[in-house]
Amino acid sequence: MIKMRNKYQKAYSKYLNKKGIEWQYEPKAFTVGKEKYTPDFYLSETDTYVIIKGYWREDLKKRIELFQKQYFSMNIVVLEPSELKKLRIIK
Repeated sequence: MIKMRNKYQKAYSKYLNKKGIEWQYEPKAFTVGKEKYTPDFYLSETDTYVIIKGYWREDLKKRIELFQKQYFSMNIVVLEPSELKKLRIIK
């Protein structure tokens, strides 16, 4: 059992398992500016990093925006509760 930071991440991991999608949780940290940032999930089949956000702190929002700019050639997806609801991952 992998310990995750919030209920949205747990729900997303269950969704991936149900769909038979191979995933890793926080497999790699990236240098973003002078700090490190670790995306929540890595989906190897599509070479995609997934970030699950329940709420936005201003400092974190800026770090994720910088992460996306610095690593623009990578597949990076940010999922908020509204997207999780559309996918029927949460109610």
